[in-house]
Amino acid sequence: MAAMLDCTAQQTSHGRIPASLLTVYVQYKQDTRAIVAWLVSHGPSKYKRPQTLYIKDLLDLADTVQKKAVKMPEIIAFHFREAIAARTYMTKFFRRLSTPGSDDQENINHEHFTTCLTEIYASLCECCGQLRQDCKRGKESGPPGNGLQPSNRFSSLQISGSRPDRSSTDEVHRCRPPRDGGDSPLHSTCPRLVDDTLGESVELLKETEVTCQLPIVYILRLIKGRMQEMNDLLAATRDVWQQVANGEVPLVVGAFISNAAFAVFEEIEQRLKATSNIWNPAILREKFVRATQVLVSPGSDDGGPSFAALQLVESLDRCWRALLQLKSDGPSKHSLEEKRTVPAPSHLIIRQGPGSKALDDNCQSVLLHSIAQHIQTSAVRTSMIYLGSPVFPEVGYYLTHPNHDDDNNSLRCSYGLHFLLSTYKDYLFARQPTPAPSSCRLQALQFAQDAIPSIRAVLDDVTMPCRCPGTLAYHLENLHQDFTAFLQARMFDFYSQSPWVCGSQILEMLDALFYYGLRLFSYRNLVGSVVHIYNVLRQFTDMDSIPLLDHLCSSFGEILFPGGRPCRRFKACYVRYMGGRLHFHSRSSAHKSGCHSMAVPAHAARVAAGFGTRKEAVKDPRFDSRKISLLYHIKGTGYHVDSPTRKRVRGLSDEGEKSSKPKAAKAQSCSHPSHGDHHPSSPCSRHQHLLSSLQKEVVQAEFRGAFPVARVNLFQVYLSCIRIVSTMSDQYHGESARPGQYCLCSADALLAAADRCRDDENPLQPLGCTELVRICRNAICEALKGETVEQFLWGHV
Repeated sequence: MAAMLDCTAQQTSHGRIPASLLTVYVQYKQDTRAIVAWLVSHGPSKYKRPQTLYIKDLLDLADTVQKKAVKMPEIIAFHFREAIAARTYMTKFFRRLSTPGSDDQENINHEHFTTCLTEIYASLCECCGQLRQDCKRGKESGPPGNGLQPSNRFSSLQISGSRPDRSSTDEVHRCRPPRDGGDSPLHSTCPRLVDDTLGESVELLKETEVTCQLPIVYILRLIKGRMQEMNDLLAATRDVWQQVANGEVPLVVGAFISNAAFAVFEEIEQRLKATSNIWNPAILREKFVRATQVLVSPGSDDGGPSFAALQLVESLDRCWRALLQLKSDGPSKHSLEEKRTVPAPSHLIIRQGPGSKALDDNCQSVLLHSIAQHIQTSAVRTSMIYLGSPVFPEVGYYLTHPNHDDDNNSLRCSYGLHFLLSTYKDYLFARQPTPAPSSCRLQALQFAQDAIPSIRAVLDDVTMPCRCPGTLAYHLENLHQDFTAFLQARMFDFYSQSPWVCGSQILEMLDALFYYGLRLFSYRNLVGSVVHIYNVLRQFTDMDSIPLLDHLCSSFGEILFPGGRPCRRFKACYVRYMGGRLHFHSRSSAHKSGCHSMAVPAHAARVAAGFGTRKEAVKDPRFDSRKISLLYHIKGTGYHVDSPTRKRVRGLSDEGEKSSKPKAAKAQSCSHPSHGDHHPSSPCSRHQHLLSSLQKEVVQAEFRGAFPVARVNLFQVYLSCIRIVSTMSDQYHGESARPGQYCLCSADALLAAADRCRDDENPLQPLGCTELVRICRNAICEALKGETVEQFLWGHV
């Protein structure tokens, strides 16, 4: 039942349900059951046997009651008004939660139910001759109980010294639903409304309130599952960081998997808030300890909590208390200059095992104070420093904003601190001798130092003539300044040397370089022109293979060759790469030959000129990272893996398993599965399977494959291509033109000649392109022949 409650809460709430709304749920359900019971009691006999009813059945029952001229009791009228007000309040609540552009069918169904209930009440009021003002009260939009003036619902109770009306009291007791949830004829025979989707979750929650012990057992089962998922995330990242320490996995991969695991924890946190009303580690510990006492009691069928879960709960609570203490102290009275003179701890002791509790508290305190010092400093920090890890913005937001129950990230802060220290330990204790704590920080600085010359070389080239705001050169200049500021920042505190933080900083720098590198692929169409020329030369001549260009054609084919690598119509594909679209001439029929042409729209020409390339702006769909790198696509979504991405990861994982499976495995019996098999259907192993698939089949392939896309230095590729275009332009125009024009006339002439050859089935030489072919071929071979792929990859990743 716990899984059913969890699923129902997610489907109906689209997020966290406040406790006040649950009270409205319960009141609405009780009122609706009283109304249905009264209508069924006066309706035909066929409605007394079914266990379910639809809204149209309620309308039929109301018509039957009107035909019989049955007077509606005041208590039923009160139930009508309360149910309509509660339903209207809930409908408006979920209407506010719905996002623009989302499917609004559920809200429409909720409003339809309220409208039908209001019509039934109005018709019954008119039949009974009651005032129309009572009917209008049911249409009020406030929460139940606000602004309503119901009659005395206890008027039928017996008062000492008076003789009650037998018929009136029988009517009230017959229509009133049981409040205690006990077994009664009405409780067992009252049909259930199929159209009432919101009431289904309340019915499940009400079943857990039959006894005082059942909610505790439910909370325990729920918390046990969530704590197991948290431990699974820690175990999955522990294996990754141990491989990072042993040199089997790049540092960036460890940071990527940790960021993805932290994003999964955000989903776990939302489920804890929505189903168990757990907002911070203190409440988590209180409910966990209280539920544990019931779990281990005699007669309980559930197993006790694991020692790892107990440790995790205690660690989260200690991190939470440290956060509260730091926030209660407020900003330090010392100025920034005085802070720099305060002596830092000379050394920190990190230990693994059961006796590391006091040392862990000391390390987490140092981590917190390091983050707080970075927040309070007045120096300008680049995005790579600020987004070193997801823990920094979470802790920074918590320390600089007041506490609100509706927007409290204390669980994320506490789990992030615990996660940060765990990755520290997993990396340092993975091998002997223990790596230097500053090794990861030095690697991040070395990467920034290696990237700066490539950025500077592109900026100094004549293809970047100005630094006007909004141009590509302007943004590259800012990127160069960010890298320089990161390189000059002397931060070797306990937080800045964390492997997770340093790996995330390298990942941020790689993402920025990859983004602007793709923009260089569209800038002035220089890179694409070289690739299209190479494709024609490979198909029409005996030109030797160039490894770099071959990998660019295959890995970046979706953006360089829209519609696929062409074998004919080369110029049309080239114009489509530049953003060209079909343009139909006016005053011409669309069915005539020659009534249309290829034209490059204004926005595509603007991108090719270097405008509209700011990283925070809307990305050009032609250069979507999803087409090239799954790693950067997942990073762009905040490390939240949606369903299409999960299917793509699962498909890549299945293909990898099939290709790596030896032929001898066919003789293995299917009745003996291997111990390493993953079962994604299990709730506890689902996250581990996802993270393992991301690491083995996707991330590592993009870092250590034949052509690791995530490590390609697109700036060096751009510099090589512009040298090729410059050589072809100078030799094609000869002395008649000024050198260094980067003209693409040679590409246009060669592609047009290739199209004529395909149409006429003749070689290139008779068309007078022998000299052009020689110029293009020699320019490409002179720049790239003998160059290996490794020379175009980033180092220190």
